Amino acid sequence: MKRVILARNAGFCSGVQRAVALALKAVKQSRRLYTLGDLIHNRQVVEALSKKGVVPIRDTSSLKAGDTVLIRSHGVEKEVKDDLEKRNICFIDATCPNVMRIHGIISRAREAGERVVIFGDRGHPEVKALCSVVPDAFLISLPDEVELLPREDRVVCFVSQTTQNKEVFERIAARLKERFKEVRVHNTICRSTTERQEELKELLKEAECVVVVGGGNSANTKRLVEISEAAGRKTYRIETAQDLRIEELKNYNTIGVAAGASTPRWVIKEVVQRIRSAVGEKSPFFMPLLRFLVRGNILSSASAAALTIFSLILLDIPFHLSLVLVAALYVFGVHTANQLIALKQEPLGETLSVFFYLRGFSSAAAAVLSVIILIQFGFFANLFLVMAIVAGLLYGVEILPARLALRSLKDIPGSKEIFCAVGWASVASILPVLAFKKNPSFTTVMTAFALAFFPVYLRSILFDVRQMERDSLMGRETTILALGSQSTRRIIAIVICGWFGLLVFAEIFRLFRKDIGVAFTMPLWFAAVLLLRNRKFFNREWVVESFLDLGIVISALLFILC
Repeated sequence: MKRVILARNAGFCSGVQRAVALALKAVKQSRRLYTLGDLIHNRQVVEALSKKGVVPIRDTSSLKAGDTVLIRSHGVEKEVKDDLEKRNICFIDATCPNVMRIHGIISRAREAGERVVIFGDRGHPEVKALCSVVPDAFLISLPDEVELLPREDRVVCFVSQTTQNKEVFERIAARLKERFKEVRVHNTICRSTTERQEELKELLKEAECVVVVGGGNSANTKRLVEISEAAGRKTYRIETAQDLRIEELKNYNTIGVAAGASTPRWVIKEVVQRIRSAVGEKSPFFMPLLRFLVRGNILSSASAAALTIFSLILLDIPFHLSLVLVAALYVFGVHTANQLIALKQEPLGETLSVFFYLRGFSSAAAAVLSVIILIQFGFFANLFLVMAIVAGLLYGVEILPARLALRSLKDIPGSKEIFCAVGWASVASILPVLAFKKNPSFTTVMTAFALAFFPVYLRSILFDVRQMERDSLMGRETTILALGSQSTRRIIAIVICGWFGLLVFAEIFRLFRKDIGVAFTMPLWFAAVLLLRNRKFFNREWVVESFLDLGIVISALLFILC
């Protein structure tokens, strides 16, 4: 049986995400933005950014006063920054925070009179920038080179290029401690690099061969190749799916796929899909159906319908199929429209097929049909729905002048998930109140709104983790891009706790006529998916979304039946 195993930590690291986001924000306010060298070590991303006006240059000689240049994630030599300041050339520093941390460590070490030793690749941009901070630093690439260092009584400050091999770093540190009296070891290999290397070692326990996806000049990709080859596995280093040797891969039953920190997720996705198709990997029978339901926004529409039924019961409003259909059509129409807007603005230059226009027609038809169905409920209900549709469609449209930082709703940090959840929750809970002219208490309506808001908000965040590279390139200010993955995890935990707390509050104070004990199944389901989302089964991005939507539908059905 053929199997393709994808390392969990695949896609941009935080430093790359930050550099790309800074470039996109800067180019919005400048007709042309220059970068010293390639912004990151990935040809596909550099080409995508160049289409948006981000132009790589090899030196600063062609720049003139008033130009804007962005310093890449690896950093540049100190004298380059000094030259830019002297010539009144505006520069934006996108140096990775992990790299900047090393600059601070070695600067302080030099001031304290310590001998700085750097473990890195000669000629690498990051290493060249580090050596410019401490010109008399010793640079070594192999453990044996420790013996070439002159013996000194000075304290040794040992740091590493962020993308080096952790095991080699530790061997060099041990050799330094044997040779010198006092060595201060600073493990400056970034967390993302370490995690990728550890995950690859786990993957090597099962994989017969490994495909490593990354740029030809990417140092962290090179490390992954070295680890795989050292384990005796046949290793293929590629940049895109076009580089795959399909006929050779067909000789293996278990194929591992790992990727460097500068490799965008869509490139990895294309590689994995092509391997799976070529070698004939068999998926569970229900996978194609789930994929169709997710990508066609059918399952999300079913979730919106389920949340509406849930809200109707909570608010003691008579069940009416029209309201359920309106919610489903609203979500289908708005989500499909936003996906098409994003696809048309996509910097990767994808060809728009006839299916693009068919989906556009279906999106418009769904929006119009939802308004027609709701006519029977009066003017104010229809006005509310039209406003919700317009707000949803305007999310990705740039309305304000280009010189402004905020040109559309998507430019607001963390806006994507919030606006999505507000739209869903409004149609599911507030629209029925307007339609039936009910007058429940404000507390009851807001509690019902919140209970619809929480699952949609969490659903959006968990799904955005899987597509944050595209969100970054498209300039969408998602929570994970605005705050980072660690802070986002905290927010998810806080929201789930708040969700449980609100249900307890509603149950204790009897805000609703119906007993809501069964409603606890929904946050429990979400918490379970959150805990299990790094398992191999959830590697496909649409699997996460499908399980979250199924959780909403199943919980609503249980609520109805009980």
